[in-house]
Amino acid sequence: MTHEPIWLAGYPKSGNTWIRIFLANYILNMKRPLDVASYSTEIPFSCGETLKNLEHGHGQVYAKTHKDYNHKLHKTHRAVYHVRHPCDIVPSFSDHKNISINESVTHVAKHWPLHVSSWKHHAGLMLRYEDMYKTPVEIFGYLILYFGLSYDYERLRRAVKFSSFEICRKQEEKGGFKMNARSPHAHRFFRSGKIGTGHKLLTRSQINHLCSSQEFKEIYPEKEHVR
Repeated sequence: MTHEPIWLAGYPKSGNTWIRIFLANYILNMKRPLDVASYSTEIPFSCGETLKNLEHGHGQVYAKTHKDYNHKLHKTHRAVYHVRHPCDIVPSFSDHKNISINESVTHVAKHWPLHVSSWKHHAGLMLRYEDMYKTPVEIFGYLILYFGLSYDYERLRRAVKFSSFEICRKQEEKGGFKMNARSPHAHRFFRSGKIGTGHKLLTRSQINHLCSSQEFKEIYPEKEHVR
């Protein structure tokens, strides 16, 4: 069987795990939330950047990547790119890497624009985390249609509900998180998932530094640098 890798690409802490948990709930047509404490949350027919499990699957094989686009690695396979406001990435990245907020700001401000720039012309669909948060049924519906999966509105609503941060966080608190995604430095993988939290922690100078790139202005033209 011919397998088609599709990249699920995004900068770290931008929602990749959320998307994969949603897809698992949707593809498996779960009648109750997929338990992240007992299941690896690897969606059916998924693999990592090495594409080492490419022989498994039924047509489409979903592959997670946090790396900048690289033709040798990613080739011309279809891709979905999910992007998150850099100010909201900073506190999660700081916790994940066990570094200070200031160190996280410096790292994200340098690498986030490069990551976005490398992928924006190679992704067939770009999703903003903020839109996923505000209108998840609509945005995840676009994802289903882009993949060419059978569209079922009630199934979609159920998968969105089952992949919510509230449910996943409670599951993690009760039984842990099976997937090897949580840093050993992080207190937990599912923090809050809310938007706008970074602005409450950062200084005016840090916010402006994170929001000064051309890539930011293209993706968030309606955003003011400081709230």
